Amino acid sequence: MPPAKKEEKVKFKFNGKNWTIRFVKSKDMPGSFGECDDHRYKKPEIWINRNLSEKDKLDTIIHEMLHATHPELSEESVSETASAIAKILFRLNLRFISKD
Repeated sequence: MPPAKKEEKVKFKFNGKNWTIRFVKSKDMPGSFGECDDHRYKKPEIWINRNLSEKDKLDTIIHEMLHATHPELSEESVSETASAIAKILFRLNLRFISKD
């Protein structure tokens, strides 16, 4: 049996807050691509469904980071902006590389 996969996470700092992005199993996020904590939390987190396609994962990361960094934006603005950025980056062949 292969060893258990280490939890995938990325840490970043924005406006003096330490954020963590966690890539979680679909069963832990039923019906959701991603979620973002309120930026006022002491140690806010973003959760991304790790089973998404590369294009959806890229879109979702951008989408949730926009919520994290610009909470004043409407859901419509966040969705439109994230999708436009993801589409361009994907066309430029930005892809995820497995750490395994």
